[in-house]
Amino acid sequence: MYDVFLSCTSTDVKIAERLSDYLEYYNITTFVANSDIPEDVPWAQGIAEAIRNSRMMIAIYSEDYNSGTWMDGELQTAVEAGIPILTFRLSNVPYGETKADILKSTLYVDATDDIEGKFIALYEEVCNLLGMPIELAQPASEILADKEPLKVTAPAPSKKEEKPAQKDEKPSVEMQQEKA
Repeated sequence: MYDVFLSCTSTDVKIAERLSDYLEYYNITTFVANSDIPEDVPWAQGIAEAIRNSRMMIAIYSEDYNSGTWMDGELQTAVEAGIPILTFRLSNVPYGETKADILKSTLYVDATDDIEGKFIALYEEVCNLLGMPIELAQPASEILADKEPLKVTAPAPSKKEEKPAQKDEKPSVEMQQEKA
């Protein structure tokens, strides 16, 4: 059983691994397909079983995630399993049709400007969704100091690119905190 299934594309697996290390520091168990599916288990089977055996999913949303059809199946499996989905937005690219149907109603943490800097907000939201006590969180740079630094940065939004205005979309964690 896992606390969190980390759904990501192969281009975002380094982010997923860093996030996994961060969450596991706080004893939140995670599943990352690239490192957790045994070699003798078919990929699709391993992913489906892991989602069904997780308490929640984090969708690491990027441009590649949006265009990936494999991600649609992962999201649908999470919906069918009845587990909550939290979106970690690395991109302001509007959701594709299938993803919009699922992700527009989920909470999200906006990491378009600072990926690792948003790990604390993500950790706190995971704890809230799982009903776990929140420890005083430390910055990722302190917890992951012995790991190779994340070399991926979120692209700056272009002037034409705006965050999608999705009907019935829930506000980001930061927006919710500002209102409180």
